[in-house]
Amino acid sequence: MSTNELITEMLLYNVLVALIRLKQILAKTDEGHLQYLITAIFYEILKSEFPLKTDVSKRKQKSMTDKILKLEHYIIELRGMSKEEGQASVFIIALEEVEDLKNSKKGGESVIQTLREDMGSELCASLEQLIEKHAGNPAELKDELNLIRKHRVTQTELMKNTLCEIGELVCHDVSKQPEHKGHSVHKNDVLERLGLEEYCNEKLSMRHIKKISSQTIQSNKPSELQEVPWYFIQKLMMVHSGALKLNCKESQCAKKYKGQLKDKENEDDWLSDDTEDTLVLNPLDIIVAVFMCSDHFVQQELVQKMSMCQIAVPFLLPNYNGGCYILQWALRAIRKKWHQTLEGNKISVIEKDIVTHPMLAVTFIRLGDLQHSKSAFLNSLLSGSQDHHSFFIHSEMEGGDVPKKISNGLVELNWYLPQKKENEERILEPMVVMNLRGDAKSLSTQVGFLFDVSSMIFVFLDDIGEEEEKVIATLSKSKSNFFLLLNITSNKTEAVRRRLKHLKSMCEITRDNILVRGKKRNEEFVSAVWSAICKAERRYVTLEGMSAACRKMGLDIDEDYQPCKAGRENADKVLFHLNPNKIIKFKEEIFPFQGLHWQEFSRIDKEYQRLKNTGEKTPLEYAKELEEKKKELHQKQLENELSPAIKMFIEALLRSTDDERLFFLHWMKFKLDSISLTILPKIQEKLKNQITGTNEKEQLLNRLSRSSLGLEHFLREIGQIYEASFYCSDPDLKKHLTKLPGAAADMLLSGLPVELIDGDVSNIPIRWVSDVLKQVQIKTHPDTRIFVLSVLGLQSTGKSTLLNTLFGLQFAVSAGRCTRGAFMQLICVDHHMKAELGCDYIMVIDTEGLRAEELLNVTNNYEHDNELATLITGLSDIVLVNLSSESNSEMQDILQIIVHTLIRMKEVGIKQSIYFIHHNVSDLSANVLNLSGVTQLLKQLDILTQMAAKQENKEETYTKFSDVILYDLKKTMKYIPGLWHSPPTMASVSSGYSEKVFELKQELVEHIKQERKKRLSLTISDFITLMEDFSNAVKSEDFIFSFQNSLAAIAYSKLSSEYSDWKWEIHKSFTEWKEKAERRIKNCEEIDNLVPALKSEADELARTQELEGLGKLQAYFTSDVNNRELIENYRHHFEVNIKTLCMECKGNAVRKCEEFIKLHQSLIDFQKLIHKYGEEIEEKVNELLQKCKLEKNKLTETQLKGEFEKMWEKM
Repeated sequence: MSTNELITEMLLYNVLVALIRLKQILAKTDEGHLQYLITAIFYEILKSEFPLKTDVSKRKQKSMTDKILKLEHYIIELRGMSKEEGQASVFIIALEEVEDLKNSKKGGESVIQTLREDMGSELCASLEQLIEKHAGNPAELKDELNLIRKHRVTQTELMKNTLCEIGELVCHDVSKQPEHKGHSVHKNDVLERLGLEEYCNEKLSMRHIKKISSQTIQSNKPSELQEVPWYFIQKLMMVHSGALKLNCKESQCAKKYKGQLKDKENEDDWLSDDTEDTLVLNPLDIIVAVFMCSDHFVQQELVQKMSMCQIAVPFLLPNYNGGCYILQWALRAIRKKWHQTLEGNKISVIEKDIVTHPMLAVTFIRLGDLQHSKSAFLNSLLSGSQDHHSFFIHSEMEGGDVPKKISNGLVELNWYLPQKKENEERILEPMVVMNLRGDAKSLSTQVGFLFDVSSMIFVFLDDIGEEEEKVIATLSKSKSNFFLLLNITSNKTEAVRRRLKHLKSMCEITRDNILVRGKKRNEEFVSAVWSAICKAERRYVTLEGMSAACRKMGLDIDEDYQPCKAGRENADKVLFHLNPNKIIKFKEEIFPFQGLHWQEFSRIDKEYQRLKNTGEKTPLEYAKELEEKKKELHQKQLENELSPAIKMFIEALLRSTDDERLFFLHWMKFKLDSISLTILPKIQEKLKNQITGTNEKEQLLNRLSRSSLGLEHFLREIGQIYEASFYCSDPDLKKHLTKLPGAAADMLLSGLPVELIDGDVSNIPIRWVSDVLKQVQIKTHPDTRIFVLSVLGLQSTGKSTLLNTLFGLQFAVSAGRCTRGAFMQLICVDHHMKAELGCDYIMVIDTEGLRAEELLNVTNNYEHDNELATLITGLSDIVLVNLSSESNSEMQDILQIIVHTLIRMKEVGIKQSIYFIHHNVSDLSANVLNLSGVTQLLKQLDILTQMAAKQENKEETYTKFSDVILYDLKKTMKYIPGLWHSPPTMASVSSGYSEKVFELKQELVEHIKQERKKRLSLTISDFITLMEDFSNAVKSEDFIFSFQNSLAAIAYSKLSSEYSDWKWEIHKSFTEWKEKAERRIKNCEEIDNLVPALKSEADELARTQELEGLGKLQAYFTSDVNNRELIENYRHHFEVNIKTLCMECKGNAVRKCEEFIKLHQSLIDFQKLIHKYGEEIEEKVNELLQKCKLEKNKLTETQLKGEFEKMWEKM
């Protein structure tokens, strides 16, 4: 061999060694399919794992350079492909490489087999099936693989298009318009006395009224007028029906005023009372002043709370520059329930948006001064026969007799709502009552508006003069029903009679239009008015529809505020194609990212932590496979186009001013909740009354879940778009993508809830939630600290209502939809209290109701509830556990699971505090009555903690419940009365409920102060780390969550331990039988006759072991083992396991015997072959020796090698 040939051969050999090393490197990357490109391209050269130099020299004519260039090209092409697509491409490349061979079909089959062996367990199951299907036909296989690759190319294009769409949405910079400012208010004496003049231009915002401050945790009555507005707001946020008791002593001013009076003291002052010592304002003036100085969202919040307290709400507000202002937006959040009588006297509960529902609008006005209070009469009209409630402020209330300064012209609303057992004299439909404050003679604008919009107008008057006659004449021309309510003194009777005759000649007034009070008692006159209402012609109107009359008269409407209009327009665009009757289809079309792929991702994500089904793979291989699947699912998510609705939703979030975005989100919520009110109650009614079987119940529950549509679904879709895009996109796009979590962070900082745990799949979208919280950190301060408070409880135990009352939050409590998953809200801590509390925000987490009866009956699965409860407990500093007399046992089960899991996961470095909130406790004696029950509960939890600790070998660390979760029986056991003062629909929130919840708030704030002394609250970064770690820990725990309680888990664990022993005995019996069978095979000459006998023996052994195992299981369940009845439902599971185990052991034993037979037979055949070839070689060598002797010819080394090659080829 020449020197050049030797050098070439050495170079080629070194190249092959380098390729083998490259293959090993590629195998360790995340894209392992790239390693198989080397086998595919260099197949002919790499037939042997360690090629010899001679092999290289025989193929040195082939162009290694071309192949190396091909390899580089294909590595670039296959990068970023999924595992399946990458492997399919490798097979196609390999088949193309062997097409030039003479026998391409044989070469194709050979390279396919080589690649299959090379990929081993890494080969995708789908490709394995395809190869089996086209065995022996490489051309057909290649066509099928090309179809897969073509489909994948299409999918990649779709994914790129979606990413481009997302990029256009988030990268588009829009110069935001300047924020619009609301109406400014001219300062007046009332605003100055109340200290509200600073809010005439910059209005009170939600941030002002919701923050935790020293003012919001005090319950003392105000000592100065400047404190009165804040006291009023605080009481309303507590939903306290005593919010209108606003009398106070104005310390400094009072002294000054009294001093002035002393200087002027004379005999004329002897009859004066001490009212100057109190200096009160009429509560109506305070209400008007607060509303004048509040922004739209505060007005809406206050109106909602006033409605819950059954306090009349302002509708037509005397406002700016002496004009009027309609509060239509402020009323949007109010929903009311009432009883409606259907055919056959069937009664149904109706819940509707009060602004849009058509109803009777009955107006009450007065002309001149009256002997009896109009508003007091309206309270009697609306109150039941037994329960009297002051809906409207009147002269006999605290401060009600103080002359009004700025509230004349105010129109207030309240509603009459039919109850289940309604008085026969009352109407059986809802009615809005409108009350004009002040003398209607001087309020022509308000009277003109009410003239246009009312169904009926009732006019109170004690005398009819010329001015009264003019007003009556005008009102009588109204299309509305018109009534005069007369209370004439005897000395004016004749004059009034003459006026009425004159009116009769001028207007169409009949006797039916006049109701005379005379000597009637109040109850009798109330009955007379109700009778007139019932008999009058019906004219239904909506509060929303009244806006036309407002605009016609030139009145301002709060919904004409430009950001409000822009928000509504955007919401209308997003929901334009939403048909309430096709809500499921709508969700499928506009929310593709949170569909089946997200559900599968959540399932795989949990399996990734548990590695439960590894099979024959190593944990590392299995984890790598799951990681690949998660990536593929994100890619499949991106194959979906963004729906037009979601595009418009994102645009509205990112391209609106702050005000416009807030209005848009509120409009979205109102519209979606309104749709839910029309759909969900019908399904819920069927669930209650029309269930005939489990299948029907499952269908209805599925329909109920799929028909639920709220703002959280839109935000969830954006979260999924973000997660999928972030996983697959380039760095430049990732920078712009942060605008999406940034928008959600703005929502949190504005006081709106954001989803923490997706309730439909029970999973936290970790990247999305983490990045939302990181944006909060960026928008506030790098060291922002949060204290986390959460609530747990059974379904419909008032968790959301409790949190809303505690902190004035906006968790959903209506619209027919229960909370699913968990939602978080942030409450700002006033800067004066930050150092004292050690945190900047309190994060409040509301959770879905646990142990939903209808779901348990169908699924009998506790895993979801137990995981949720454990995760929320682990993330919280304080957990409020809602209890009722009916729910103690269920909550005990959940607490057991929480404790057991926290011990098992070793996540109790920081112990959570727990408050037990016992609801619907109506009297003081209940403290004593319930204390024994709760003490018993805690004793039981101590015992269960010890049992769980023993099972986890931590007896010394955890000996009682408080070792895991902190509690103090005296301090943390709270008793709260029922929510409603009396049965709804006209009931107000119980003042006892409000006061007890406020006491709880004070204690919680004090608790936070005490915790501050022990440790600092978590920073947002710390919370994110805790959330990620705890979420993974919960996902990795697959045992304890499946049980109703810890006792069941422990009982199951004991049985599992017994089963392990039985399982070992079964394995042992089959192992011993297999060893004996192998010895028989070795000694058997007629192996073929032995196989049937072995199979028969294995069958018999399996039957015997199965009977023995089932017998042991039966004996276990009839023994005196503790708590075996708790796992009776699992008996069938173990029976199946025993039967399956025996079948598997039999199958494995028979298969191994068959493999041993084949191996033994192969050894025999191999020995025979060696013997045969040995004889042939010996014979050939002897022949060659004889030939050389005869020819007397001595062969050279080269000749000997040639002769050997000839002989070898023949063999």
